[in-house]
Amino acid sequence: MRADGPPAEGGAMEWWLWLIVILVLIALAVVILARVQAARRKGKVVSSRPPTKPGGR
Repeated sequence: MRADGPPAEGGAMEWWLWLIVILVLIALAVVILARVQAARRKGKVVSSRPPTKPGGR
């Protein structure tokens, strides 16, 4: 992982692989955060009683 000098053979392929990996991680983080926010909102609204739907978190 040297920053200086030209990339080795196949280095051009690695950069977009890393880009895809990073984009997937960001997408996962966004989805997880959105679900946590929704769960928190539901939890605030329905805090005293359990959810009525079976299996509904």
